[in-house]
Amino acid sequence: MSRLSRMAIPLIEHPLAPAPPVECLQRRSRRRRRRQLSATTSVLVMIGLLIGIALWPSNAKQLPGLSARVVAFTSSGPPHLLNRAVAFGFLPTGMHLASDRQTNRLTKPVNYLRSITFDGRGPNGPITFTLDINQGQLNPDFTTLPPAGSISNAVGSLTTVQGHRALVFDISEKPTATITHGMYMGHRTTAISCSGPIGTAGKTLPSPCNQLLTEPAPGPPGLYPEQAAATPAATARPHLSVQWKDGSDLGFQIDSNGLSLAQLIDVAQGIVYRPALGSCILNGKPLDTGLCAPGIHSSPPSNTPLVPEGGTELAYGAVAGKPWVFSAAIEPGNTWEEIVYGKTVVTASGSTAPSTTLNWDAALNGETFLSGMVPDWITSVVATTRGALPARSAVLPTKIGHWAFFVMPMGKATVACNPICQLPVRLTFYDGSYEAGHSGALTTESSSAGFTLGQPPA
Repeated sequence: MSRLSRMAIPLIEHPLAPAPPVECLQRRSRRRRRRQLSATTSVLVMIGLLIGIALWPSNAKQLPGLSARVVAFTSSGPPHLLNRAVAFGFLPTGMHLASDRQTNRLTKPVNYLRSITFDGRGPNGPITFTLDINQGQLNPDFTTLPPAGSISNAVGSLTTVQGHRALVFDISEKPTATITHGMYMGHRTTAISCSGPIGTAGKTLPSPCNQLLTEPAPGPPGLYPEQAAATPAATARPHLSVQWKDGSDLGFQIDSNGLSLAQLIDVAQGIVYRPALGSCILNGKPLDTGLCAPGIHSSPPSNTPLVPEGGTELAYGAVAGKPWVFSAAIEPGNTWEEIVYGKTVVTASGSTAPSTTLNWDAALNGETFLSGMVPDWITSVVATTRGALPARSAVLPTKIGHWAFFVMPMGKATVACNPICQLPVRLTFYDGSYEAGHSGALTTESSSAGFTLGQPPA
């Protein structure tokens, strides 16, 4: 049998299956259409997912905001008078406005206190004075000359200011020392400023008024006075005050350092006060709007707790009902960061030169704070700790030189602290959506510096 015949035999021996009924074909057709529709829907879903994935990186580039518990400090520019209620007809040469601050307490007894400070430099060193305008209940003895010898460190006398009886105090009659903090030759300093009797200005006084204390350790001013060493002598400056009142509920007081008595009286005589613009008591009733609203109004803005001398306020807020403030400085030989929470310094780190830093600290009540310094091209930080979701924050808007800063209140520690918390933290730093690097700490009370962060390739 030929090969063709052998191939034809199976076809003859195995007849074809009968054709299916029309109803069966219709059911198959409906199922096929459903499968085709399902396949089309899947394709559409996949296209949607691909579009979403394509769009996702652009969404990821949107920067996170600051922590909800952080208020970025932004400077309002040079200090300015809060309003035109006060003007000064005479200022000693070289003096300029340092601050204007009004503190209003509307609980009884109601009190409005405005303090305007000028400072500068005179021939014998720094000079400063503060004008206090007190509205409210005044001491009945506000302009009463005290008996001789009743004040151990001052001598009182009477004069006239703008036609009103005025009381003058020479607080320089006995040498007194005032401690201030600042920078000297690239190091933190604690300076003892001395007040001496009139006629001793520019002269060196005996100890303790003969020291300038230099602290060699870098960091926020005034933390380690026990490390001080005596250096050049300070000189005496007169410390004088004058006070007078205009009516029963308006009192003026000027407290000065470095001004002569003649200069002090000239400043007092030249003050112009406009009650229509500055009075917070109208017909015996306290006002509570505008500059008379309760609280503190200040130029430049200020918050409590205070920023160390020479520092830049970067951010502030409140945690568990207590205020905190984050500040830093970059000076020759001393770069520092500090967080004060309530009345306690929680973070205090310092180095001789600026670099990347991370501070991980806990307050006595267990509240934790992350802070640090990074190059100004870093845009955001992500922090992760045990038992908490990742926290994201943009860097603070205020920069110092080419450095940016971040601060993140991280909440109460999730572990026991005694006083150090065994609570690791890991930080990831970003330039936009680019991951620039990492850092971290194993426990609180930790500060690290010099970790490397990289910019995206060009």
